[in-house]
Amino acid sequence: MRKQKLVVWIILAITLVLGFVVWIGSPFAEMAAAYKAKTLCSAAFVSGREIDSGSLEDVSTGDLSFLRFFQTKIDRENQSVTVSLLGLNAATAVYRKGIGATLAISKTLEELKSENLPILEPLPASSAKPWPDGDQVDVTLSSTDIDSKKLNQLVDSAFAEPENPGKTRAVVIVYDGRIIVEKYAPGFSADMPLRGWSMAKSVTGALIGILVKEGKLSLENDGLFKEWQSAGDPRKAITLDNMLRMSSGLDFNENYSVDPKGDIAMMLYRSGDASGFALQKQPLRPPGTYFQYASATSNLLSRLIRETIGSDEVYHSFPKHALFDRIGARSAILERDATGTFVGSSFIYATARDWARLGLFFANDGVWNGERILPEGWVDYSRTPAPADPRGKYGAHFWVKIQNSENNTPLPKGIFHMSGHEGQYVSILPEEKLVVVRLGFTLDSQSWDQEKFVAGVLEVIAKHPARKSRG
Repeated sequence: MRKQKLVVWIILAITLVLGFVVWIGSPFAEMAAAYKAKTLCSAAFVSGREIDSGSLEDVSTGDLSFLRFFQTKIDRENQSVTVSLLGLNAATAVYRKGIGATLAISKTLEELKSENLPILEPLPASSAKPWPDGDQVDVTLSSTDIDSKKLNQLVDSAFAEPENPGKTRAVVIVYDGRIIVEKYAPGFSADMPLRGWSMAKSVTGALIGILVKEGKLSLENDGLFKEWQSAGDPRKAITLDNMLRMSSGLDFNENYSVDPKGDIAMMLYRSGDASGFALQKQPLRPPGTYFQYASATSNLLSRLIRETIGSDEVYHSFPKHALFDRIGARSAILERDATGTFVGSSFIYATARDWARLGLFFANDGVWNGERILPEGWVDYSRTPAPADPRGKYGAHFWVKIQNSENNTPLPKGIFHMSGHEGQYVSILPEEKLVVVRLGFTLDSQSWDQEKFVAGVLEVIAKHPARKSRG
């Protein structure tokens, strides 16, 4: 009897060991190492966070807690991060000034470091000028204007522990063109660029809008890529408007589970050419007839921007010179894949104040200091529900209503949102002269209700003279 039990335990042990060996050599482990390497590289060298132990909560909690078993090597000299599991499935991401972090996929770290690209220096700080043209912020409020105590209590509640499972990291509220309150969690600050995830899509949409204003693109354009222009290819009928409104009809699985073969994981963490991966997707339905939110679409738009501009040197600096510098968002950085194409779906960093600048820019109809940057009517187009979306929640690379909301919180008409994974939001209410930025690390979508928070802000400012005069 004892021998039988011993044999059973030996078989079980061998099975577990073999299973572990198979697992560490699997695509899942490759994807996991790449995710951790890219996340930590951006955190260390873009945000400037302390990651010496490699145990940043971004890669060690919730569904990501298994990443704690992956070893991390931080190379300060080369500004790179390598992650592996028992020395296998190693993935490396490297930081380059003005470019951000890039996974060394299809190119080596040395090849990426040796690319002859002009260094994009950020605009000099302008502490003498008041925000938004400069960095001087005065949140002192007169009690006759806004109930500052009540507003600060509302913001404080967003950071309260342990009642704050949403892990809020930054809140900035802009009213009537100025910051009226801002707050940061310990370890975060007004000078720290934070990731926006899919808020990059709204920025990509704005860059398309700039090219439309310059006459280089049109919403009616079809046959967007040479790979789609062969006779009989149904993708030739996809228009730029279809792409912006997530109605291309292409087959893409926007599944954020840890499936290593899922489209998101493959595109962002196992391919050195995100837009090239998306370019191979085949049509599932006729364009314009079906709404499907797809990160592949935004990466295809990044490719379209590159091909439209033509010059890689101009493309390299395009987001900075065409948008960020013009509105003073000097921290904003749109990261690239190994081929040099911006990952316009997901990889963007900016300080909370610069996210607020972007929100204010859209609230002002794409005009900054009297200069029209976006085409007239572009913002209204962006916040008009896509005809193919039966829920009426999505516009043109902006959310008209929060994706996972139940629509139980009444908000003014005309509101629209930049929205990203893990609870990143810039809510824009042009008619109310209000922008609400919330950045965090929310693994459970139920842990943060952006619409409820915005409604609370509106309630506090409801008695403001400027708002009452409009009502």
